[in-house]
Amino acid sequence: QQEGSEEAADILARYITDQDAKVAARALYALGRMDDPRHAEAIKKTLTDDRATLREAAVYALAKSSGRKDSKPVVEVLQADQSPSVRAAAATALGQAHAWDSMPNLVAALRDPDVQVRRNAINSIIRMIGIDPLYRADDPPAKREAAIRKIESIWPTMADAHAKYLERIGRDPKQQGR
Repeated sequence: QQEGSEEAADILARYITDQDAKVAARALYALGRMDDPRHAEAIKKTLTDDRATLREAAVYALAKSSGRKDSKPVVEVLQADQSPSVRAAAATALGQAHAWDSMPNLVAALRDPDVQVRRNAINSIIRMIGIDPLYRADDPPAKREAAIRKIESIWPTMADAHAKYLERIGRDPKQQGR
């Protein structure tokens, strides 16, 4: 970290609970980009805020920050948040974090009632497995289900290839999505 960045992170952390949702969301995004592990828990706490805007910002902040090493809070958002936009953001964040352990949850999200959640989930799956399994979020349910079965048979065989890819791009596969 650069000199003074800890102080800046501390200042931003004070704003993530601001009453103005725009201010709090911008603080979350900025704090996530700073990758200061001291504030990961504070970011995680905003995943339960009443404001969907903040929950969405928090999942993106975790994807960019040290919090990406622990995908469980974002998986919980993907599975249970009432807001489709927040679930969609969680699906994207898991892909950005290369959270391989979340793959069963991303596959389950392909059955989400919201088309954007399904789109973001398949984009994250493609990002991690490196191939397009020809799932289309707006296809009829029977066609989507056939593609999901194909994905369920493919992705478990790709864990080693995904780990090698992460090593090639300079990321520790043991630190992704744990």
